[in-house]
Amino acid sequence: MKNLFNTPIKPLLVVFPFLVLCSVAGAQSLPAKQEVNLRAPANLKIDGKANEWDNKFQAYNKNVELFYTIANDDDNLYFVVQATRPRVIEKIINVGVTVTVNSADAKDDKAADNISINFPLIDFAYVPQIVFNAGAKTKEIYYATGIGPDSRHTYKPEFEVKPSDSLKNAATKLLTDKATIIHIKGMKDVPDNELSVYNDKNIKVAMAFDHTGAYTYELAIPLKYFGLSISDAKKFSYNIKLQNRQDVGRRGMVTRYNNINGQSVSDDLDLDSSTDFWAEYTLARK
Repeated sequence: MKNLFNTPIKPLLVVFPFLVLCSVAGAQSLPAKQEVNLRAPANLKIDGKANEWDNKFQAYNKNVELFYTIANDDDNLYFVVQATRPRVIEKIINVGVTVTVNSADAKDDKAADNISINFPLIDFAYVPQIVFNAGAKTKEIYYATGIGPDSRHTYKPEFEVKPSDSLKNAATKLLTDKATIIHIKGMKDVPDNELSVYNDKNIKVAMAFDHTGAYTYELAIPLKYFGLSISDAKKFSYNIKLQNRQDVGRRGMVTRYNNINGQSVSDDLDLDSSTDFWAEYTLARK
């Protein structure tokens, strides 16, 4: 594959596999689900950076291929999620990360008292540029502009690794600028469907790409919305999901197919399938 900018890339391709290997090694040493309750760092800032968490996570779940930590203080519940694989990052930008909490400890997608938060969801047309600027090497991306007979399909070649922090900052800015809505379902006193990221409910979200191209997402929600209190040692369940792209139906998405032995087989099964897991947590006291 030729470099889009016709510049040497071999030294860069030496660095990127090293980062991937470090990520794999870290994942292998972590449990699939967080095993401890944890107090959030003092003076935590929701900014999409894992600095206050010492860039360490409590678990790595292979179902969703995500590192994550769940924590709390006296007032809020926090989730911090990180993806390092380019295709997983691409899927997140397509469908967001859905976090579901069930305070009754029911592990059921259809439980009536589930509270779900999904973020981000943006126009698919921005995805190739975001992934490219983030510096991730991924499969080629097709996307459509318009609908009907006048629709044009644009091909984006395989992206090469880019070391520039300025490009990664540009990816973060574009994603942040376009992801302005939090999708919420089942939360008391908060209408279903859409809530601005600039809300008065003290629900905070942020995301950013770091210098390696890893994507980090932080979420903070007041405990009161779940009916939870630091004085209550009640165990509750939570779920982290990456949805099937077809379930969210973003404009411009195209699924690619190959003909194998006379059968039409999707090249995007990883994007067009749901992955998730359930786990349990009890609030940590001082």
